[in-house]
Amino acid sequence: MDKKIPRILNCEAVNCAYNSQNMCRALAVSITDFGCPVCDTNRRSTTKGRMAAILAKVGICNSIDCRYNNLLQCTASGIKVGVHLNHADCLTFTHAG
Repeated sequence: MDKKIPRILNCEAVNCAYNSQNMCRALAVSITDFGCPVCDTNRRSTTKGRMAAILAKVGICNSIDCRYNNLLQCTASGIKVGVHLNHADCLTFTHAG
């Protein structure tokens, strides 16, 4: 199966350990559904875990009400992450249906 794994196009969670110049530098992120599509990889820390050459991808999407979710995999061409109510959310989330 030739499937492209969506990249994180930009990230506004600037306090995250993986954020460098509004780009996510984690290997992959996990989106979890806690009433909204939370970026569960977001970590506030003074220790930076980012790798400059890495551009993160979506590893897992547990936000089953999203139109881009297909069997817990993201099918969007890429996602944007932003801050919502003091936590990081997938801004590309669109309700299915």
